[in-house]
This record gives sequence, C-alpha cells and structure tokens, in this order.
Amino acid sequence: MSNDSPHPRNDLQELLDSRLSDGRRAFVEAHVASCESCRRELSGLRSARLALRTLPAAETNPEFEAKLRAALDTVDAEFGERRGRRPLRARRRAWLFATMAAAGAAALLVFWTLREPSPAGLPDAAIGDFRAVREGRVRLLHTALPPADLEQRLARDGLHFRVRVLDLSMMGWELKGGRLSELSGRQAGLFVYRDAAGRVVVCEMFEGRLLDLPPGAERFVHDGISFFAYRARGVTAVFWSEGDLLCVLVADLSPEELQALAIAKAMRRPG
Repeated sequence: MSNDSPHPRNDLQELLDSRLSDGRRAFVEAHVASCESCRRELSGLRSARLALRTLPAAETNPEFEAKLRAALDTVDAEFGERRGRRPLRARRRAWLFATMAAAGAAALLVFWTLREPSPAGLPDAAIGDFRAVREGRVRLLHTALPPADLEQRLARDGLHFRVRVLDLSMMGWELKGGRLSELSGRQAGLFVYRDAAGRVVVCEMFEGRLLDLPPGAERFVHDGISFFAYRARGVTAVFWSEGDLLCVLVADLSPEELQALAIAKAMRRPG
C-alpha cells in the first residue's frame, strides 16, 4: 500500500522508529488520531515491540547444540558426496543457527501473547483512546470550560445523546476539556481529567449495554451498581451502565485508585 493511500499503514512502523520527516509525521499522527483502524494497528506494533523487549534471554542447551552440529556435519558430508559440492560454509551455518534463535524468540513471543491476552472490542478501543490522549495524539476541541458548558458544546457538535460531565476538582482532578469521539464505530463523548502530578484520566460515554462487553472482566459491585474492569499492560478500563449509556474511565493509575474514582463518578448523579 502506498503512502498516498487513505490509510498510511506503511508509515506506522516508521513513526514508531522516529524516521519520518516532520511534515510526514504530523500528517500520520493526525490521521491516526482520527482513524480507529490505524490506531489499533499502531497499538499492536507497540505491543509487539514491548513484548520483544521483555522476552527472556534464550538459554543455550549444550547437549542439544552438540547433537545439532553433529547432524549438520553428517548432512553436510552426505550432501557433498552426492552432489559433488562443497560443505556448508561457516557463514551459512551461522545463519542457520541465527534463524533457529529467531524462531525460538518468535515462539517465546507467541507464548507471552497467549499468556497475557489483551482485552478485545470496547475495552481495547477505550485503552487505545487513552494512550492516544496521553501521548498527545488527540486534540481536545473544547478546553477550559465548566462541565455544563462542555455538555452543551458536545450537543451542538452533534452528539445525539446527553452526557454527564462532572466536576471532580474536589477529588484533585481538573477537567481539561473534551470532544466528540468514536469508540468501536459508536459515537461517543470523550472528556479528559488531569491531576497535579500530570496523570490523565479519560472518560467516554456512548450508547450501549453491559452485554456488549467481552468476557474476561473483573466484576465488582458497589451500592447496587456493577462495574467491569479490564487491564492491559499497566492500563485499566472500568465500565458501568447509566441507563441507555455505557461509561468507561481509563487510566494508568493503580486499579484500586481508578475503581474508587469510577465509583465516585457513578454515585454522583445530578439531583
């Protein structure tokens, strides 16, 4: 796929490696911020890189290596006698061992991925949105507004359901702003809170039911409200239902801290 295609997927790895020109990087980052498909692909590339960095070093098995070398010597000699060719050169033999080492690393990567699978569907999309906000790849269209004003701005932007934007400043979280968003193909209202330490919490509200969530959540109940928590590589997403809407809070806080914040937000219903 060329760089001029609607989805600049060829540039995603270059973006991660910081090999794009300033102009091209700005274009790709703007596209990723508005394209869920490319955002997912970029998240997958980051996950693969993290997995490779955390793979344990391969341990050499001297007995297996000795048997492998003996077998190669036998095949080498037989192949040379039958075909009248030279034995494998040292460079080719080194390449073979390097290939086997790479295969071993790939097997470890598969094992690592299967052992700690990432949540799918809505949780994966919400976690992807949080990372995009935290990394500055999502521009908040409405900032420095009181909660009620932000609700009105989102409605004027075309949000076809009413969201509940809360003032959490008494809990140490300042409302930074929000915008219309899309979560797994569903229109959503997205708003962002930040604390004095610079930590970020992203809240999204969208039409949906708890049955839309995938399995694998940690469920907890407080005051009759059920919460569903998903965690992937240090980021937690907590979902709950408010009428016809689903709400999610996402952050890289401790699970306990985010759960407490979700409970406080869910409990603070307008009077």
